[in-house]
Amino acid sequence: MGNQSSHLTLYSAQAEPVYQAIHRDGACYSRPEYVQSKYGESAHIFLTAYRWFVEQFPRYVPRPEGAQFPDWAFGDLWSVDTSGPGRVLTLEVLADQAVLFDLYDWNRIVQ
Repeated sequence: MGNQSSHLTLYSAQAEPVYQAIHRDGACYSRPEYVQSKYGESAHIFLTAYRWFVEQFPRYVPRPEGAQFPDWAFGDLWSVDTSGPGRVLTLEVLADQAVLFDLYDWNRIVQ
């Protein structure tokens, strides 16, 4: 048998423009200005945490060219926030290209 990498099925809620960009360009990367737009006056909290995360995660997974910030995905569909507009994407990701962590720990950081 050849060298087979394991895959993870992950789920991610994305706005319609993100979905369209993925289909048009093959990829769409999160940027600080998107975080600013989404979170408004609270954005500095998220940006501080995201910047720390971005500094740390190359120790585990190389950052894709063009990526500035991570995209969030979940291992369980029930964990995805579907309250806003947009689509839930089902992603097949190589296990060695994902950084997995406890969502509850992350929520404590941003709170």
